[in-house]
Amino acid sequence: MSTDEKLKNKILDEMIKQALENHVNKINKQYPTNQELSTRYTFSAPFEKKDAKTI
Repeated sequence: MSTDEKLKNKILDEMIKQALENHVNKINKQYPTNQELSTRYTFSAPFEKKDAKTI
């Protein structure tokens, strides 16, 4: 493989890598993370205390 071909392949690899990173970043911005979801759908501390008193 010539130096030119190696350079072309390296540039293409870098472009593909960049495109994939951009795509992943778009997806990450669009959807909430697992941590955000878990905090969104867990009970708050005051609710748990009230619930414990009524039992």
